[in-house]
Amino acid sequence: MNLQKICTKSELKKFPLGTLLLTYTLDNLFCLNGYLHSIRTNSFVINTNIFDDNDDSLIKIYFSDIDYIYANPIIIKNLTHIPDVMQSAQSGVTDFPVTIDDIVVYYAYDKKDKAMYKKSLKYITMKKWHDIYGEFMMEYKEPNLYVCLTENNEHEGESWNFYIKLNGNEYELNKLERLIEYHDKTYLYELTLYSPILENEVETIIKHTDHGYMAYNNLIDEYINLPSGFDIDDLYKGGIRDFEQSTEKSYDNLYVQFSYNNIEYYIPIKNNKDDIIKLYDFILYNCDDGEMSKYDLDIFNEFKKDDVDSNEFNLIENLRIFNPYSYLNK
Repeated sequence: MNLQKICTKSELKKFPLGTLLLTYTLDNLFCLNGYLHSIRTNSFVINTNIFDDNDDSLIKIYFSDIDYIYANPIIIKNLTHIPDVMQSAQSGVTDFPVTIDDIVVYYAYDKKDKAMYKKSLKYITMKKWHDIYGEFMMEYKEPNLYVCLTENNEHEGESWNFYIKLNGNEYELNKLERLIEYHDKTYLYELTLYSPILENEVETIIKHTDHGYMAYNNLIDEYINLPSGFDIDDLYKGGIRDFEQSTEKSYDNLYVQFSYNNIEYYIPIKNNKDDIIKLYDFILYNCDDGEMSKYDLDIFNEFKKDDVDSNEFNLIENLRIFNPYSYLNK
């Protein structure tokens, strides 16, 4: 969830109706949550219960009573945990898609699974929200967000920040976050992946930066392409800048390797990005040392189909449908 902090009416007006708001009063005693329903001269209205057809769920809040607001514009495909939903649906991953306004929000295994999902609170909430506010999101353009990679260089006695564009770099940054979290034994690097920064704030920071061995604040405004086999040493002295490129990385014909009991499977990255990251976290967080010898998911090396012996190329086309957790829970 990309929460953006705002403090004024003019900032709030940039967000479409239906945006999820967390509002904090001046005395910090109250936090009101709801969907932006309307904006008036001195106040705005939030909807605290989209299932209430009466006006009881509509609460008016005066701007003069508010300290600050966190806003999260909801894009319907972002409410799901399925990456690249439109593209995956077109490639025929499932014969039982659940859709809202032609957007696939769930891949069902069969007719029964589809019917059950459409009765779930999650689906009902998404559908109700879209019926009320969906049209207001059509023209909304998500803002450019950045994350900050900090390198604390003991040799130079300096710390350098690298502000990396989040949009279009999500999968590469997820890999970088896990490289730092699980493999940085020196604790020299930090990445604020879950606290993105708005573009105008980054521009101000870069404009007023000081310099030492290098600029203390640096901008990476293009796409990053972390090469297969990269490791923590590749980040030394601003090495992240070596991976910047002008075009978004293509994941066509690129696979990661998942091993279970010495059987190797290959997962196409393109349509499985989110689930690959989730499976990697699951293995590291939930498998003890003994179990770890059974499972391995290598997200830092990427394979092409031609690099693997065809007799050993066990393909997992869709990681969610394959459901590796049924194996991991045995």
